[in-house]
Amino acid sequence: SDAISDIAVVRVNHHAALPAAELGSSSDLRPGEFVVALGAPLGLTNSVSFGIVSAIERTRSELGLHDSLGARNTTAYIQTDASINSGNSGGPLLDVHGRVIGVNTMKAMGMDGIAFAD
Repeated sequence: SDAISDIAVVRVNHHAALPAAELGSSSDLRPGEFVVALGAPLGLTNSVSFGIVSAIERTRSELGLHDSLGARNTTAYIQTDASINSGNSGGPLLDVHGRVIGVNTMKAMGMDGIAFAD
């Protein structure tokens, strides 16, 4: 697990093949590209929103976020206008080919159309 990004990797031992999402790369992502955010806001499962990439490599420090010790942090985020609300966090951010390029993380409070994935 990673306390800063709030991500954990879980290994599942299963006898049958399980479906898996294809991983893409956010390193080739450019502002203006289309993305899709999946999640379950308000418990509404299988919700999908669509948007564009507004910026790449937006840092926690730029957003005014600090780690638990108050230090500034350089974790980079993908800024998008895809709707990411409570319940979408942890869901995948997909490119137009359906590949996972990020993890839906947060929305700018009090703002519409400003959300982030890492």
